[in-house]
Amino acid sequence: MSASNSLFAYEMPTVIQRLITKEFCQAFKTELDIVFPANHQETVNYRDYEDTSGWASAFVNTAMRLCPQLKTYWDSLEWYDSDMFSDKVSLIMEGYDVIRRRKNNE
Repeated sequence: MSASNSLFAYEMPTVIQRLITKEFCQAFKTELDIVFPANHQETVNYRDYEDTSGWASAFVNTAMRLCPQLKTYWDSLEWYDSDMFSDKVSLIMEGYDVIRRRKNNE
């Protein structure tokens, strides 16, 4: 990896990853549904909400309620790391089957 690419390298700490449980992800999805109401939830691609103020609001609300350490961690991130963090959270949610996996053409 070149020096310029390493500036934006982000690795979620294991301790933080362990805090993002299936229960947290389910509650976060519920918050996203409140922030982004849709008529047909089964067709929603939750990954489209990443890096939006609505995503951040839903995450912070969920973290404050269920896991304040995640809120503290979120507040410590630079904008570019928070963008990559949101992607990692979505991948975790997909892994728990809380949201559907993004297809290549989406």
